[in-house]
Amino acid sequence: KFKTLLNGYGIFIIFALLAEIMNIGLYNSNLLGGETFNMFYISPYFTSSLPVYDIIQSKTSFLLFLFIYLISIFLGSLVIWLISKSIEKISYKVTK
Repeated sequence: KFKTLLNGYGIFIIFALLAEIMNIGLYNSNLLGGETFNMFYISPYFTSSLPVYDIIQSKTSFLLFLFIYLISIFLGSLVIWLISKSIEKISYKVTK
């Protein structure tokens, strides 16, 4: 159901927020010993290692990068959800 997808978006936002808190908190705590900590590849201190996102992050402000990252995740999951619904409709017609 579409409502389930929307609930998933809410959960993803919560986990992205937790990841960002951990990215910032651990970086500023000096517990990393110079190591990289970049949960969800959205740390403001380290450039994302994901293709395309690394370019976006280096060319825009961090907040704009984060917005683009979240919107693209949401759109990608929506496309996958729509494809699965289409497959479900086709398989229902075939088995009928």
